[in-house]
Amino acid sequence: MHNKIQLILGSASPRRKELLQWTYIPFQIVTSNIEENSEKKDVGELVMDLAAQKARDVSRIILEMNSFSDPMILGADTIVVVDNTVLGKPKSRDAAKNMLMSLQGRKHKVLTGVCLLFRDKEYNFYDETIVEFDYITDDLLELYLNTGESMDKAGSYGIQGAALGFIGKINGSYSNVVGLPVNLVLKNIQKVLEEHGVDINEKIGTENWRNRFE
Repeated sequence: MHNKIQLILGSASPRRKELLQWTYIPFQIVTSNIEENSEKKDVGELVMDLAAQKARDVSRIILEMNSFSDPMILGADTIVVVDNTVLGKPKSRDAAKNMLMSLQGRKHKVLTGVCLLFRDKEYNFYDETIVEFDYITDDLLELYLNTGESMDKAGSYGIQGAALGFIGKINGSYSNVVGLPVNLVLKNIQKVLEEHGVDINEKIGTENWRNRFE
C-alpha cells in the first residue's frame, strides 16, 4: 500500500470498465449518481464539466470511505452532437428511432470529456471523433431497436454493438466513441504524475510504469 497510487474509475459503465482494463493499470470503481446538468454552451466545455462533476462527487464519496491513501479519480462523460445539438439518451423506443433516423446518411461528432482529480487538482480534457452513418434500411432499424442497445446510450447507439451494421466511417479514436479515449487518458495520466513529481521514466504501458499503481 505504501507509495502507490490508487486509480479510481468514477463510472458504472461496463464499457468504460472494459476499456480501462486494456491499459493493464489496476483500478477500482466508485460510482457517482449525480444528476448530469451543466450550463456550459460550448460542447467541449460541456462534456468536460460533466466529467468533472462526476469526479468531484466520487472524491466526496471516497473521502467519507477513508479507504484510499493516494487516489487518482477518473471521471468521464460522452455526448453525441449533430447540428450543434446534443443528443442524450432516448426516453422511449420512438425517441431512439427518431434520433437514429436524424443521424442516418450524415456525419456527427462524439465527444468524451475526462477529468483526472489527483491531490486536490483537476485536469480536464476531451477527445472528439467524427462518425458517419450510412442510410439505415427499415428492416435493419427495427432489428437494431429490438436489441435494446439504444436505451442507455447517448445518440441511441453503441459503436461496439449491432450499430456497426450502419456505421460507414469514423475519423478519430474508436475507444472515444465507446466511452473513453484510452490513448489520450494514458498520456494525461503520465503528465499528471510527472507534474506531481512522481518519477516516471518508463514508457507508457511498461510493467514498471504500471507498477506505480495498486
